[in-house]
Amino acid sequence: MPTATFYRLPTPKRARIVQAAYTEFARAPFHDASVSNIIRGAQVAHGSFYQYFQDKADIFDYLLSLQQNHNIAWMREVLAQEHNDFFAAIAIVFDRLIDMLVSGPYAPFYANVFDYLKDQGPEYFTPQPQTGAALYLQDHLDRSQLNEQSDEAVELLIWSVVGMFVQTMTTYYQHPEKLGSVNALKQSVAQQLQWLAAGCLKNGK
Repeated sequence: MPTATFYRLPTPKRARIVQAAYTEFARAPFHDASVSNIIRGAQVAHGSFYQYFQDKADIFDYLLSLQQNHNIAWMREVLAQEHNDFFAAIAIVFDRLIDMLVSGPYAPFYANVFDYLKDQGPEYFTPQPQTGAALYLQDHLDRSQLNEQSDEAVELLIWSVVGMFVQTMTTYYQHPEKLGSVNALKQSVAQQLQWLAAGCLKNGK
Protein backbone atom coordinates (compact mmCIF):
# COMPACT_ATOMS: atom_id res chain seq x y z
CA MET A 1 0.00 0.00 0.00
CA PRO A 2 1.15 3.60 -0.52
CA THR A 3 3.48 5.24 1.95
CA ALA A 4 2.56 8.29 4.00
CA THR A 5 4.66 10.32 1.54
CA PHE A 6 2.25 9.44 -1.26
CA TYR A 7 -0.75 10.63 0.72
CA ARG A 8 0.98 13.95 1.40
CA LEU A 9 1.31 14.66 -2.32
CA PRO A 10 -0.99 17.26 -3.90
CA THR A 11 -4.22 15.68 -5.13
CA PRO A 12 -3.51 16.33 -8.85
CA LYS A 13 -0.13 14.58 -8.59
CA ARG A 14 -1.61 11.56 -6.81
CA ALA A 15 -4.32 11.37 -9.47
CA ARG A 16 -1.69 11.52 -12.22
CA ILE A 17 0.22 8.60 -10.72
CA VAL A 18 -2.95 6.54 -10.28
CA GLN A 19 -4.12 7.23 -13.83
CA ALA A 20 -0.69 6.35 -15.25
CA ALA A 21 -0.80 3.06 -13.35
CA TYR A 22 -4.30 2.24 -14.62
CA THR A 23 -3.16 3.01 -18.16
CA GLU A 24 -0.12 0.76 -17.90
CA PHE A 25 -1.92 -2.17 -16.27
CA ALA A 26 -4.68 -1.86 -18.88
CA ARG A 27 -2.06 -1.88 -21.65
CA ALA A 28 -0.28 -5.03 -20.55
CA PRO A 29 -0.70 -8.02 -18.22
CA PHE A 30 0.83 -7.61 -14.79
CA HIS A 31 4.06 -9.45 -15.58
CA ASP A 32 4.65 -7.36 -18.71
CA ALA A 33 3.67 -4.01 -17.22
CA SER A 34 6.53 -1.59 -16.64
CA VAL A 35 7.18 0.71 -13.70
CA SER A 36 9.17 2.88 -16.10
CA ASN A 37 6.04 3.45 -18.18
CA ILE A 38 4.08 4.39 -15.06
CA ILE A 39 6.80 6.85 -14.05
CA ARG A 40 6.89 8.34 -17.54
CA GLY A 41 3.12 8.66 -17.73
CA ALA A 42 2.88 10.19 -14.27
CA GLN A 43 5.79 12.58 -14.96
CA VAL A 44 7.57 11.79 -11.71
CA ALA A 45 11.22 11.06 -11.00
CA HIS A 46 12.28 7.40 -10.88
CA GLY A 47 13.48 7.70 -7.30
CA SER A 48 10.28 9.45 -6.25
CA PHE A 49 8.13 6.50 -7.29
CA TYR A 50 9.87 4.26 -4.77
CA GLN A 51 9.17 6.78 -2.05
CA TYR A 52 5.48 6.17 -2.74
CA PHE A 53 5.33 2.42 -3.51
CA GLN A 54 7.61 -0.52 -2.84
CA ASP A 55 7.30 -2.02 -6.31
CA LYS A 56 4.94 -2.81 -9.17
CA ALA A 57 2.87 -5.23 -7.10
CA ASP A 58 2.37 -2.57 -4.44
CA ILE A 59 0.76 -0.05 -6.77
CA PHE A 60 -1.21 -2.82 -8.50
CA ASP A 61 -2.70 -3.84 -5.14
CA TYR A 62 -3.48 -0.20 -4.43
CA LEU A 63 -5.49 0.10 -7.65
CA LEU A 64 -7.45 -3.01 -6.70
CA SER A 65 -8.17 -1.53 -3.27
CA LEU A 66 -9.50 1.67 -4.86
CA GLN A 67 -11.91 -0.34 -7.00
CA GLN A 68 -12.90 -2.50 -4.04
CA ASN A 69 -13.71 0.55 -1.89
CA HIS A 70 -15.90 1.94 -4.67
CA ASN A 71 -17.70 -1.38 -5.04
CA ILE A 72 -18.25 -1.73 -1.29
CA ALA A 73 -19.96 1.65 -1.19
CA TRP A 74 -22.65 0.77 -3.70
CA MET A 75 -22.90 -2.83 -2.45
CA ARG A 76 -24.00 -1.39 0.89
CA GLU A 77 -26.65 0.68 -0.88
CA VAL A 78 -27.96 -2.36 -2.75
CA LEU A 79 -28.09 -4.51 0.40
CA ALA A 80 -30.08 -1.79 2.19
CA GLN A 81 -32.47 -1.44 -0.76
CA GLU A 82 -33.06 -5.19 -0.71
CA HIS A 83 -33.73 -5.19 3.06
CA ASN A 84 -30.50 -7.12 3.76
CA ASP A 85 -31.64 -10.06 1.59
CA PHE A 86 -28.27 -11.58 0.68
CA PHE A 87 -29.21 -13.44 -2.49
CA ALA A 88 -31.41 -10.65 -3.87
CA ALA A 89 -28.67 -8.10 -3.26
CA ILE A 90 -25.78 -10.20 -4.54
CA ALA A 91 -27.67 -10.97 -7.77
CA ILE A 92 -27.94 -7.23 -8.46
CA VAL A 93 -24.33 -6.62 -7.45
CA PHE A 94 -22.99 -9.36 -9.71
CA ASP A 95 -25.12 -8.18 -12.64
CA ARG A 96 -23.69 -4.66 -12.30
CA LEU A 97 -20.19 -5.98 -11.75
CA ILE A 98 -20.30 -7.94 -14.99
CA ASP A 99 -21.22 -4.78 -16.91
CA MET A 100 -18.43 -2.88 -15.20
CA LEU A 101 -15.83 -5.59 -15.70
CA VAL A 102 -16.64 -6.34 -19.33
CA SER A 103 -17.61 -2.95 -20.77
CA GLY A 104 -16.93 -0.28 -18.14
CA PRO A 105 -14.19 2.35 -18.36
CA TYR A 106 -11.71 0.04 -16.61
CA ALA A 107 -12.56 -3.08 -18.65
CA PRO A 108 -9.05 -3.50 -20.15
CA PHE A 109 -7.56 -3.17 -16.67
CA TYR A 110 -9.88 -5.85 -15.28
CA ALA A 111 -9.11 -8.19 -18.18
CA ASN A 112 -5.47 -8.08 -17.12
CA VAL A 113 -6.43 -8.45 -13.46
CA PHE A 114 -8.11 -11.77 -14.21
CA ASP A 115 -5.16 -12.78 -16.35
CA TYR A 116 -3.05 -12.21 -13.22
CA LEU A 117 -5.46 -14.13 -10.99
CA LYS A 118 -5.28 -17.28 -13.09
CA ASP A 119 -1.57 -17.59 -12.31
CA GLN A 120 -2.02 -17.38 -8.56
CA GLY A 121 -3.13 -20.98 -8.13
CA PRO A 122 -5.94 -22.47 -6.00
CA GLU A 123 -4.41 -21.15 -2.78
CA TYR A 124 -5.19 -17.62 -3.93
CA PHE A 125 -8.88 -18.35 -3.44
CA THR A 126 -8.47 -19.80 0.06
CA PRO A 127 -10.63 -17.74 2.42
CA GLN A 128 -8.66 -15.19 4.38
CA PRO A 129 -9.70 -13.23 7.49
CA GLN A 130 -12.81 -11.27 6.61
CA THR A 131 -12.26 -7.78 5.29
CA GLY A 132 -14.07 -5.24 3.16
CA ALA A 133 -17.27 -6.27 1.45
CA ALA A 134 -17.25 -9.80 2.88
CA LEU A 135 -17.05 -8.52 6.44
CA TYR A 136 -19.84 -6.01 5.83
CA LEU A 137 -22.06 -8.71 4.35
CA GLN A 138 -21.42 -11.06 7.25
CA ASP A 139 -22.42 -8.36 9.72
CA HIS A 140 -25.49 -7.02 7.90
CA LEU A 141 -27.19 -9.72 5.82
CA ASP A 142 -30.51 -11.08 7.09
CA ARG A 143 -29.64 -14.46 8.57
CA SER A 144 -33.26 -15.31 9.38
CA GLN A 145 -33.70 -16.51 5.77
CA LEU A 146 -30.88 -19.02 6.02
CA ASN A 147 -30.93 -22.60 7.23
CA GLU A 148 -27.48 -22.21 8.79
CA GLN A 149 -26.97 -18.95 10.64
CA SER A 150 -23.68 -19.33 12.52
CA ASP A 151 -20.74 -17.05 11.76
CA GLU A 152 -18.85 -19.99 10.29
CA ALA A 153 -21.71 -20.98 7.98
CA VAL A 154 -22.33 -17.42 6.80
CA GLU A 155 -18.63 -16.89 6.17
CA LEU A 156 -18.48 -20.08 4.12
CA LEU A 157 -21.57 -19.04 2.16
CA ILE A 158 -20.06 -15.66 1.30
CA TRP A 159 -16.78 -17.17 0.18
CA SER A 160 -18.57 -19.84 -1.85
CA VAL A 161 -20.58 -17.18 -3.68
CA VAL A 162 -17.59 -14.88 -4.20
CA GLY A 163 -15.41 -17.80 -5.29
CA MET A 164 -18.07 -18.90 -7.79
CA PHE A 165 -18.17 -15.42 -9.29
CA VAL A 166 -14.40 -15.04 -9.54
CA GLN A 167 -13.98 -18.49 -11.08
CA THR A 168 -16.76 -17.84 -13.59
CA MET A 169 -15.22 -14.51 -14.59
CA THR A 170 -11.81 -16.15 -14.89
CA THR A 171 -13.30 -18.78 -17.20
CA TYR A 172 -14.95 -16.02 -19.23
CA TYR A 173 -11.61 -14.31 -19.83
CA GLN A 174 -9.64 -17.50 -20.41
CA HIS A 175 -12.19 -19.38 -22.51
CA PRO A 176 -14.78 -16.91 -23.82
CA GLU A 177 -16.12 -19.54 -26.21
CA LYS A 178 -17.50 -21.49 -23.21
CA LEU A 179 -19.77 -18.68 -22.04
CA GLY A 180 -20.21 -16.65 -25.21
CA SER A 181 -22.02 -13.34 -24.86
CA VAL A 182 -22.27 -11.10 -21.82
CA ASN A 183 -25.91 -12.15 -21.49
CA ALA A 184 -24.83 -15.79 -21.38
CA LEU A 185 -22.28 -14.90 -18.72
CA LYS A 186 -24.97 -13.20 -16.64
CA GLN A 187 -27.29 -16.17 -17.06
CA SER A 188 -24.56 -18.55 -15.91
CA VAL A 189 -23.91 -16.51 -12.76
CA ALA A 190 -27.65 -16.18 -12.06
CA GLN A 191 -28.15 -19.94 -12.46
CA GLN A 192 -25.32 -20.74 -10.07
CA LEU A 193 -26.74 -18.31 -7.52
CA GLN A 194 -30.12 -20.03 -7.81
CA TRP A 195 -28.50 -23.39 -7.16
CA LEU A 196 -26.73 -22.06 -4.08
CA ALA A 197 -29.87 -20.34 -2.83
CA ALA A 198 -31.97 -23.48 -3.21
CA GLY A 199 -29.65 -25.28 -0.83
CA CYS A 200 -29.41 -22.44 1.68
CA LEU A 201 -32.81 -20.81 2.01
CA LYS A 202 -35.60 -22.14 4.18
CA ASN A 203 -38.41 -23.98 2.35
CA GLY A 204 -36.52 -23.67 -0.94
CA LYS A 205 -37.28 -19.94 -1.30
